[in-house]
Amino acid sequence: PPHPPTAPEPPFDPMRALDAVFNGRSPTHDVSVTVQTPRIRISKDSPRFSVSSSRAGHVYLLYLPPERTELWLLFPNSVDRNNRISAGAPLQLPRPSWTTQSQGPAGMGHFVLMVSDSPRDFGRLELRNVGSRGFGQFPMDRADQLSKRHGGSAPLLAGEPDCRGAADAACSPAYGAARFSIEEVADGSPTVVK
Repeated sequence: PPHPPTAPEPPFDPMRALDAVFNGRSPTHDVSVTVQTPRIRISKDSPRFSVSSSRAGHVYLLYLPPERTELWLLFPNSVDRNNRISAGAPLQLPRPSWTTQSQGPAGMGHFVLMVSDSPRDFGRLELRNVGSRGFGQFPMDRADQLSKRHGGSAPLLAGEPDCRGAADAACSPAYGAARFSIEEVADGSPTVVK
């Protein structure tokens, strides 16, 4: 008998991919983010937030801008590779060395912040270093292909645990995660903290 046709895979959706990273977090690893500036002015303000984690680990910050046509790995970056966090000790981001400012367009930007037990490798995602700040950009033109060939146990945008040089017992794929949003508004609009 003929097999029923299989439904085609839906095209890559960056918001759904970001949500998958958050949903793939370990339930025993608490990560929280306190946003200090939930609404920022384009070309005037920088996002400000603090992170705390119930476990020590390695911090990774993923960002989907309002237009949803790009995906970024903002931290670690070429300016600041020290992405370690201690259990219970708040970490303020971005650090002054990043010299970041809202670039627009106006709208809601979405973030997922991961704290991973082990360092993570994003090599399979073909990250591109873009601009003088050296933030990693995911190749959206190849996102469909990359997501279809991804065979890892972790969600695509979570990368893979990098366990080179670690004892097997010390190499954990687990991570905690928090998600948050920051609204970018056109210059001249009053900044209102909700």
